Amino acid sequence: MLTAAQREQYERDGFLVLPGYLDKETVAALARAAEELRESVGPLVKGNPRVQIDRLGEKVGIRQAWPVIDLSPTFAALARDERIVGLFRSLFDGDTPVLFEDKLNYKHPGIGTPFPMHQDYSYWKDYSPRLTSALIYIDEATAENGCLEVIAGQHRRGLLDRTEQDVGAAVDHFIPETVLAPALAVKVPGPPGTLILFSCLTPHTSAPNRSDRPRRALILTYNPARDGSGYEATSGENRDRSNAWLAAQKENTA
Repeated sequence: MLTAAQREQYERDGFLVLPGYLDKETVAALARAAEELRESVGPLVKGNPRVQIDRLGEKVGIRQAWPVIDLSPTFAALARDERIVGLFRSLFDGDTPVLFEDKLNYKHPGIGTPFPMHQDYSYWKDYSPRLTSALIYIDEATAENGCLEVIAGQHRRGLLDRTEQDVGAAVDHFIPETVLAPALAVKVPGPPGTLILFSCLTPHTSAPNRSDRPRRALILTYNPARDGSGYEATSGENRDRSNAWLAAQKENTA
């Protein structure tokens, strides 16, 4: 449960930081699950719906995997864990939290690419404006390895103007500097297990990983039950698409 002061801070800033919220044993299990996930997402090639990829010299690595709870019992259990669900119940005035999205971001040492400034609601505007995410650091996050950066209070402005850029497989959304000054962003470092709650309207970004250490983060997003469930239409659809694509790959190589 969040305290009244924490709830007030979240409403004011659009985010709330809980340093070292999860214990070492839970974090260790998440780290193992993140490594195991690499073996179950399928080949890291363009066209794999499950992943975004980063080029690691002559190799490639996962930039983002989505969704992940169907591949990992560890991530699935955490998505149901009262330590997570209880936080959202506090934010949703006692309403039952409904999972909307689950994904894992990787930032590989020395190469992990940035995520430009954006609001998640620019992707989710057909769904609840109360969508809220918990970003959980699996590794220590620092300014050097690309910790989350957020801009306080801007969530109250609603959905900001954005540019749309073709990134190959899709059109991506970014908030240009003319709309929101990057200097307003505050870096949020933290030890493993740190949890950051933030609104779908909170502008956020992260820099490249310039360190020699990884920066992995699990992101779980929920909305109040009164707003319905969009999971199967979004994450579930990509799950099914990914599984069908992987089955076709295996059949072609049989």
